[in-house]
Amino acid sequence: QKGFFQRIVQNIGFYGLIVVAWMATTIAWHPASWSNPASWLIAAIQYLSRHAWFKNVLFNGDYIRAADVPWTYLPVWFGITTPLIFGLLFVAGLVLAAVRFRQLSTLQRAALVLVLLQIFALPLVAILRNSTIYDGLRQFSFVLPGIAAIATVGLVWLYQMLPKLPYKLAGATFVAIALGAIVVDMVHLYPYEYTYFNRAFGGLPAAHNRFETDYWGLSVKESVTWLNSHAKPGDTLVVGTPYQATLISLNSDISLRELEYDYKEMVVIQDRPAIPRPFYFLAIPKHRLFNVFNECELIHQVERQTVPLSTIRYCQ
Repeated sequence: QKGFFQRIVQNIGFYGLIVVAWMATTIAWHPASWSNPASWLIAAIQYLSRHAWFKNVLFNGDYIRAADVPWTYLPVWFGITTPLIFGLLFVAGLVLAAVRFRQLSTLQRAALVLVLLQIFALPLVAILRNSTIYDGLRQFSFVLPGIAAIATVGLVWLYQMLPKLPYKLAGATFVAIALGAIVVDMVHLYPYEYTYFNRAFGGLPAAHNRFETDYWGLSVKESVTWLNSHAKPGDTLVVGTPYQATLISLNSDISLRELEYDYKEMVVIQDRPAIPRPFYFLAIPKHRLFNVFNECELIHQVERQTVPLSTIRYCQ
């Protein structure tokens, strides 16, 4: 125990260097901080520590307040979106790291501890503090490189443990096939690879109406591109979200109007003036927007693996 804490004290400068590097990188990538970096960084940390988001998230088929998601939210999302081969190798890497920990050098132990902190520390804090979490793993994507690193270590160790060349070739072939299946899924999902769900879960079709899919609305640009070539000058397009992404891609001769929508209650605000018809309506599945104006004719949709990511309806 004494030796362990002594090593921590001896290397405190290196840990400080890591913190300084993180601060410098964060400031460099946020031009808004350049006028007063120190106060901006403090204010950003304070804001993020008590960040609140009052809308709803789709989790396992139910809409839940983001502040009330169950503690299983992050574990489930990691389980269904991490490729199965990576998950298995990650578990193997953790087990082998625990077994071989005493055999590792001091540098290897330090690197392992840092990677494990990257993977588990902040997600665990978010779970214990019941933090506001939404949009799948978007807020915790920094965990994925650590998982990949441990999985790679597990792969190398397992390969080294195989006794003979035929077993090694069989293991390498199995991993290659598993990775090939991921590549096939990525090709089918392109350019919306972030909607990937692993095959053990059932892929994107299993997530439809159960979990958030295109929650950033990346498919909106593809839908707007289609509308630009089919709508007439002076036509009206009504959108819920994301408004700005639609505005950037939409032809200037098409009128854009934002849907009066209560994203907390997920209902159209009834006390606002009715939208003059005819108009087009562009929706993504988030916040039940697919259900708005569902009496109107569906004329176009962007889909991957038979799952709609954005739709356009014509209301007349």
